[in-house]
Amino acid sequence: MSLATRCTACGTIFRVVQDQLRVSDGWVRCGRCAEVFDAREQLFDMDREAPPPWPPQAQVPEPTGHTPLEQAPAPAEQVTWVIPADTRRPAAEPAADAAPAEASPDPQLIRDAQEPATAADRREPYWEPEPAEEPEPEAPLPEPRGLPPAPEPLLPPADDQDVVLAPGLAAAASSAADAAPPAAAPVPSFLKRAEGQARWQRRPVRLALALGSSLLAMGLAAQVLWHFRDAAAAIYPQALPQLRAACAQLGCEIKPWKRIDAISVESSALTLAASGNHYKLSLSLRNKSGWELALPWVDLTLTDANGAIVARRALSPAEFNLGKNSLAAGAEQGLQLVLSTGKQRVTGYTVEIFHP
Repeated sequence: MSLATRCTACGTIFRVVQDQLRVSDGWVRCGRCAEVFDAREQLFDMDREAPPPWPPQAQVPEPTGHTPLEQAPAPAEQVTWVIPADTRRPAAEPAADAAPAEASPDPQLIRDAQEPATAADRREPYWEPEPAEEPEPEAPLPEPRGLPPAPEPLLPPADDQDVVLAPGLAAAASSAADAAPPAAAPVPSFLKRAEGQARWQRRPVRLALALGSSLLAMGLAAQVLWHFRDAAAAIYPQALPQLRAACAQLGCEIKPWKRIDAISVESSALTLAASGNHYKLSLSLRNKSGWELALPWVDLTLTDANGAIVARRALSPAEFNLGKNSLAAGAEQGLQLVLSTGKQRVTGYTVEIFHP
């Protein structure tokens, strides 16, 4: 089945699809004259039906299959036939002195009655209907007694005005009502979607979107560079001068890259350094990456013979008196520190490295 419709404005015939008509509730736009109309009014099958006539003809109401009711015949009225007397020839008068006798038929009258009358002197019988009797006026019903009077309406009549405006206010209200813009006709939803898509395809809009996207991308890149400035300086040492100059303007500082997963503890030891519970801590750290990294902090925990914690302290790289806070790529660094526990005797320890 190949469906098509005809534009109601220019008569152009084009194909349509049932899914499109279902989505748009039958409303389509003509591609030739841009007329919006309901395609279901002019819908036809191109393979089986002829296109609707153009220009459109006035619609004739289809027969409903019912014949109009025949008018009931008028009630039979009493008819009084009035036959006019024959005025062609007066009847023979009897002689004054003749004695009354039985009337005998006049031969001439009998002959005239048998002969057909001519069109000039023929008088057809006619009837006169009796006047219909007028119905007697009905006597008015007596008013009931003992009923309560009808209640008065609570609301004023429709033509009454509850609020009467002054002439100036009434004129202003009428002028405002006349100046109000007419209500806009409803627009189909698919036209709104099409207009929205066309609005985003305009050249000024696309240029504004491109410019905004570029600014957002530059801002995002600057934010990423600000957050990972230490990593950028370690990975790209040749950019270190530019980064330091930018930080000087922005009030930031370039520090060694903190990457704890690339540093390992190769060895550690805790020995007696002198009498009075003085101990010497020795560590050996190694940088397993190919970039210069920041020295980690050391978390030292001391325990007694029962495994109870005697002391715990976080040691910064500055406390080891190295003179630097970074570890070269692939290098090893030894750390030593002498500490005292007072009256507490230490029999065990643990060390962990971290970045604050």
